[in-house]
Amino acid sequence: MSSSKPTTVSSSYRTTRLIELPETVALCDEEIRQDVRVLRERGDFDIFQRCVDGEAVPEALSDHLDSLELNASVSVSTNDRVLLGYNAVAARNCSLEPAMLGRRLPRLQSGSIRQLDETTDKVLLGGARIVWFEHDSPSPDGSWYRWSTLKMAVLGFQKVAFCLLSLSRPVMRLANESAAPGRLLNEQLVVYQQLDEIDRQICQGIAVGDSTGEIATSVGLTRRSIEVRRAKILEHFGFSRQVQIVRLLVRLEENGLLPD
Repeated sequence: MSSSKPTTVSSSYRTTRLIELPETVALCDEEIRQDVRVLRERGDFDIFQRCVDGEAVPEALSDHLDSLELNASVSVSTNDRVLLGYNAVAARNCSLEPAMLGRRLPRLQSGSIRQLDETTDKVLLGGARIVWFEHDSPSPDGSWYRWSTLKMAVLGFQKVAFCLLSLSRPVMRLANESAAPGRLLNEQLVVYQQLDEIDRQICQGIAVGDSTGEIATSVGLTRRSIEVRRAKILEHFGFSRQVQIVRLLVRLEENGLLPD
């Protein structure tokens, strides 16, 4: 398996087709791109819709995904995280089993990975069609891998309930768990993008060395409000010290990921 430069793509691209990966979306993982092509060309989206509507047997979508012989771990859930189906690769890599079909997916135990999962779901529920990211997490056997993951909103927004389609595959095995205790830069970028404008201003004030009072004046809040927000920002990122915010913004700026 080869590694690729961590990148995050969030697109608000809309289409009348049930599933489409536009060529304008920069996706480095060609294997996942190929799986999307197979889904687009051979996927039976009547099965997807019947599962969303609760009109298909629980195993119908899983059987269909297996018949497509996709390379990635593929799982499909409703927009409120009820598992509709998955392929055999996902069963191995993600410890999914038939008893979980029709039930709400449990939140991941790892705080960092759980936050990334929740954040990318919110991006899709907020109207984006595509989110692609890389992240470090363990496999069921305890080995740590770098994963490439694509999430898509499927079936459009014709109904309240629709599908979140996830394709994920390991691109590199990490030497050991100590190689991946923290977030990749792209994971941190996803979290940073979900902060509101005031919290981003607080981060920027911290990065340039402003005092709590100076930040409070610049955003029009009290010192206590800044202290509370700062604590929540640290928790949001999984940081313990505000100097970590400084380092993050420096890295984002160095990589051209901060807006002008």
